[in-house]
Amino acid sequence: MQIDRFISIGDAVGMSVRHVRRDIPFLFRKLLVPSLVELGGKVLLVVAARMILEASLKTAGFPDLSAVLLVFVGIFITLPAELWLTMIQLGYVRQLVLARDSFEQAYKEVKGRWWQVLIYAVIFYFVFLFWVFLWTFFFAFSAIIAKASPITALVVLPLMLIMIALALVSLVVLLLPLCILFAVIACEDNGFWNVIARSANMSFKRLWLSLGFLLLSGITYAIIYFVMTSPLQILYAFFYYGDAAAGHRVSEASIPLYVQLIGSVWHSLIYIFLMPIHYLSSGFYYYILRTRVEGQDIVSGIDKLEAPKRALNG
Repeated sequence: MQIDRFISIGDAVGMSVRHVRRDIPFLFRKLLVPSLVELGGKVLLVVAARMILEASLKTAGFPDLSAVLLVFVGIFITLPAELWLTMIQLGYVRQLVLARDSFEQAYKEVKGRWWQVLIYAVIFYFVFLFWVFLWTFFFAFSAIIAKASPITALVVLPLMLIMIALALVSLVVLLLPLCILFAVIACEDNGFWNVIARSANMSFKRLWLSLGFLLLSGITYAIIYFVMTSPLQILYAFFYYGDAAAGHRVSEASIPLYVQLIGSVWHSLIYIFLMPIHYLSSGFYYYILRTRVEGQDIVSGIDKLEAPKRALNG
C-alpha cells in the first residue's frame, strides 16, 4: 500500500482498523502458530496462578514447588512467543507503511531486530516500575506527614497537587515516545540509541498531536477490547454473583479453572485482531510525523516524478 495523501490521526486509527479487518485471514495464518505457543505458556501460568491462589486460601498459605516451576516454564514459553508475534506484526507494519512488495520481504528486513524490541521492553518495564514505586513512596510519605497535624496538612496539600502534576508530566515524557517507537524499529534501519532519540524527537516536536493520537488510539483500543471481551466478562460476573449470593468469599477462585482457560483462548484470538491494529495505527502515525516534520510526502512525490527520467537514463 502506498500512502499518497495527507492523513490525520483519525485516518491513522481508522485505516488501521479497516486494513486489519480486511487482512484478518492473512494475519490469522501468520499469527496462529506463535499464538498457540503463547497460549500454551499462558495456560501453564493460569494453572500455576490457580494453584498459588488455592494455597493462599488454605491455612499453610504456601504454594508447592510444582506451582513455582509452572510459573517459570510458562514465562519461558510465553515471552519468546510474544516476541515472535511482535516481529511478525512489525513486518506487517513495514509492508504497508513502506509499500514493500511482499510481507516476506518486509519480515526478512525487520526480524533481525528482535533483540532491540526485547531490550526496549525490558527497559520500559523497569523504568515504569521505578516510576510507580517512586511516586507511590512520595504520596505515601506526604500522606503520613499530612496526618500529623492540621497545620502540616495545609502545607502538604498544595505540595501534593504539585506532585500530581509532576507525576502526570513525567508519565507523558515516559509514554509519548512509545507511540512510534516500534514503528521506527519497523520502518527505519537505525541503531539502538538512534531509535530512542528518533522516537522522542519526532513525538515531542508534535507534542499535542502525539497526545491526541495516544488518546484517540487508546480510546479506540479500549472500546474494541470491551466489546470483544464483554461475553467473557458476563460469564465471569455470573460466577462471581453465584459465590456472593451463596455467602462465599468472592475471588479469582470463584471462577472455575476451565472458564479461566476458555478466557485465555478467547484473549489469544482477540489479540490476533487487536495488536495489529495497535502497531499499524502507530505505523500510520509515524507516517504522519514524517510528512509534517520532514516533508516525506514531498520527497516521495519528487521520487515519483523522477522515476520515469531515471528509467530513460538507464
